[in-house]
Amino acid sequence: MKKRVMGWIMGALVLAAASIHAQSDSDKALFDATIKRVDSGGIYLNYLNQTGMEKTVKSIVSSILSSQAVSSEMAPEQTQLMAAAANLGLRLVGLENYKAQATSCIAENGKPDAPPMYLYKCFLYTGSDPSGMLFDIYTRKNQPFTMLKDLPTNTRLAIGGHITPEAAWNKIVLEFGQETDPQLKNFPNTITAMFEQQNQVKLPDLLKSIGGEYSLLITSSVTPQGPVFMLRVVVNDKDGVLAALIKAKLPPSFQRISENIITFPVNPGFPHWLAPQFILGDGKVTLVSHTAILEEIKLAQNAGLAQAPSSLLEGFPQEGLGYMYIDINQELINMLGIFTRGNAQLGQLLSQITPPKLYAVATREEDGYLSRYRTNYSLMQLQTLPIAIWAGTMLPALNNAREKARRVSCMSNLKQIGLALKMYAMDHKDQYPEANNDAGLQVLIAEQYLTDPSIFRCPSTPKNSGMSYYYIGGYTEGKDSPNLPQAFDKPGNHKGYVNVLFLDGHVERVNIQNYSKPEDVINFLAQTHKYSPETTQQLLDRCKKQ
Repeated sequence: MKKRVMGWIMGALVLAAASIHAQSDSDKALFDATIKRVDSGGIYLNYLNQTGMEKTVKSIVSSILSSQAVSSEMAPEQTQLMAAAANLGLRLVGLENYKAQATSCIAENGKPDAPPMYLYKCFLYTGSDPSGMLFDIYTRKNQPFTMLKDLPTNTRLAIGGHITPEAAWNKIVLEFGQETDPQLKNFPNTITAMFEQQNQVKLPDLLKSIGGEYSLLITSSVTPQGPVFMLRVVVNDKDGVLAALIKAKLPPSFQRISENIITFPVNPGFPHWLAPQFILGDGKVTLVSHTAILEEIKLAQNAGLAQAPSSLLEGFPQEGLGYMYIDINQELINMLGIFTRGNAQLGQLLSQITPPKLYAVATREEDGYLSRYRTNYSLMQLQTLPIAIWAGTMLPALNNAREKARRVSCMSNLKQIGLALKMYAMDHKDQYPEANNDAGLQVLIAEQYLTDPSIFRCPSTPKNSGMSYYYIGGYTEGKDSPNLPQAFDKPGNHKGYVNVLFLDGHVERVNIQNYSKPEDVINFLAQTHKYSPETTQQLLDRCKKQ
């Protein structure tokens, strides 16, 4: 019931987002302050006035919670708790600070033989001091990206920046502390107590220690032995709280090479370039997939991406709140193609995709937040790429889901045929239709034990393809063994398996490869159900009459 109410609230957020478009953009001062942060005269420019969004959301949530649909399902105290939680969530997000947003794109002229590049800017106008957990989790002022110099030229993904999780947690504690309901008011204290009990570490101390610069870096290289991928993750740990927690929690299978170097257990199945280590100390916790990446980084500090001439990084600040670098080159796409040989749609998509490059930096401005993106993807490509990837990855899954549905429907057909046969036998002195195959099943239609002929067609076969099932006639109820096959799929209905109706009425899926004639099913069932030689021969003789 609470899930349903939360669903209504999520619907309210969607309605509120739609209502933003109806907000007036007549406030020229707000428009000018926002639009000046982006580029005019390019190939795309959009402005969105978001003032009043919080009021709209609150109004819709209040209407939902006071509606008859909710009040009929929830007690008054539950409704009050849900309303308090919704308002608390809005305060944590700080929707009132999302005043306006502008996005622009310009096409940059490069060298004649170079692919086109596009510069995007997105500015969120919040005013000078926005309040909200999402604003607190990042620093309130721009900081140098000191680890930007670590990016080797074979970097494929790099994410870095500065976070202040302690400030975000303090915002949570402050907002929950203003609530009157004990469940909400005591929530932060409960979480803190549980964390300390389980880890012998105070949560605020950990959050304070890890605040600062972080970095995630992935590189790739092609060697004679095959592709090599390297990973490095760096988290700030100025007070050593995270390092102490790792040392206390690591299982005995992890080996300590020294006081500050811990290796993961050796797995013979891992590739040679995967030998993870924790490196603790110097106010940081570093995780590397292999120490070889440290050599790559050492070389990068002299001739890496930050030092090499690059049109992708040109003109972007080397300080701010965060950055992202993506370079999925053609070699990496070709390597990914190796893993998609069984997926024709995804393989075709990869063969057509433009190797994406992107560099983005987010900075704090005096009145909001500015994100700059430079990429080789146009606006149209950015809009259609997720759809193409979704289609390439989801179509096989959808096809599998449809086949599963057909399999269930086929089994349902056989069960209905089995019930009709049982009723026929009850009316004919326990004798089932004598004729085999189509002739035996047609008796059920002729004598109206079944009225829908489509039941005889498996949904995996083309329409108007005739009957899809073999039928073995001549059984006697109570005399013949209940584990004998009575009807089953014809070859081609399904790939790799056959649905079988047994004399006791149950339907079973049996996996049979290279199925081309009914005798293949009989021989398979004879082995798995241990039919006597006489019974097996009788079944094979009946199949020859099909």
